[in-house]
Amino acid sequence: MKKAIALFGMFIFTAGIVFLKNADADTVLIKQYSSDSFMEQATSNEEEIKTTEQNTVAEAETEPAEEEETTAALEMADDSNFAFFRLSTEEQKIYIEILNSLLNFEQKTVLSTINPKLIDKAFQCVMLDHPEIFYIDGYKYTEYAIKEKVEKVEFTGNYIYSVDEIQSRREQIDLAVSQILAGMPDTDDEYQKVKYIYDSIIYQTEYDISAEDNQNICSVFLKGRSVCQGYAKAMQYLLNNAGIEAVLVLGKVHQGDGHAWNLVSVNDNWYYIDATWGDAYYLLGDDVQTQMTRTAAINYDYFCVTTEQIEQTHVMDMVIPMPECSAISDNYYVREGLYFTSYEEDRIAELFKTAREENRETITVKCSDGAIYENMVTELIKNQTVFQYVDAPDGTIAYTDNEQQNSITFWL
Repeated sequence: MKKAIALFGMFIFTAGIVFLKNADADTVLIKQYSSDSFMEQATSNEEEIKTTEQNTVAEAETEPAEEEETTAALEMADDSNFAFFRLSTEEQKIYIEILNSLLNFEQKTVLSTINPKLIDKAFQCVMLDHPEIFYIDGYKYTEYAIKEKVEKVEFTGNYIYSVDEIQSRREQIDLAVSQILAGMPDTDDEYQKVKYIYDSIIYQTEYDISAEDNQNICSVFLKGRSVCQGYAKAMQYLLNNAGIEAVLVLGKVHQGDGHAWNLVSVNDNWYYIDATWGDAYYLLGDDVQTQMTRTAAINYDYFCVTTEQIEQTHVMDMVIPMPECSAISDNYYVREGLYFTSYEEDRIAELFKTAREENRETITVKCSDGAIYENMVTELIKNQTVFQYVDAPDGTIAYTDNEQQNSITFWL
């Protein structure tokens, strides 16, 4: 089955140097670095900063922001911030400083570290936890050095909208989110809530590699067109607003393309969910018009799956430690009675009968392992037992199979 390329935000570094001299003080060396979010096909650009100014050492020794200025950001770092709680105490402090800076649209924030690796890790974790910060696509930091010793680092987010535009977009996003969540099932069962949000994202969003703002939630909630990072951040944003813990996961698929999906807590167990791969438009790529009648509107092969299952096709960027997901109780196929640990002819016949009575277009079954899957393929397809359950006047039955996830879908 064809799969379109999914893009995700990454970071590249460019550097420039400014020498600030003062006749009455030691030379202050300033190095400025920038980290820009880019699409997978982007290339690195480098330019030298050639401005020379007068300054004093005292100005390069500005103290970091006071602790009380980070109160609002600290309050946001609650239990729903998965990445924050996987950081060391030092990294958490930097995380809060960066979060506070971005929430307040600060242009220069002195950080408590001069380590660029810690800055980058903290920034990435802020973005993994906070899809509501849709107005940032990178950052830059400036090093102030005296006699080649770095004394201070200033952080600045790369804001892609004005403050007024951010506020306007927030209001539109809030309206779209409230309308979606208004239809969410009133239940304590988180599976039902997560499935509702998953279905809503897929039904309301078309996969479009050329969509504007496709690396943030605006593309989904305001335009209805996005790529994988937009899908995943929108899922995370809705789940967080529904009181369900979720975090963005970045990585690659085995073909080497960058990709994004989610880690979600459902009924006290962790699962992986890939809404992009649940969308038929993504799965079909450029062949939507010719294949849409033979593709399920929503694919659930990557809804609440284990670490073992997701690693069949996905490779995670391990920015932070990820839990070992082993539960299957809220896997879609388990919950919907479509999961098989052996070939059960009577049960299969009943599933097809129910699907026909409900006028469903498709039925998908999932097997617990490769051996059961091969047995299912042999019985239903090679031995053509499926014709006992499906009315096929022209003698043909359409189906698709996913050997990596041990699932088969039949059209009725």
